[in-house]
Amino acid sequence: MYLIGLTGGIATGKSTVSQIFVENHVPVIDADLIARE
Repeated sequence: MYLIGLTGGIATGKSTVSQIFVENHVPVIDADLIARE
């Protein structure tokens, strides 16, 4: 199993990479969504 932390500044493609992971059935935990709850 791999654990990948996706970090970066504004407009660096984090959301795009996350969406690619989701489309390929890779589990994604979005800390921004959790923080807003």
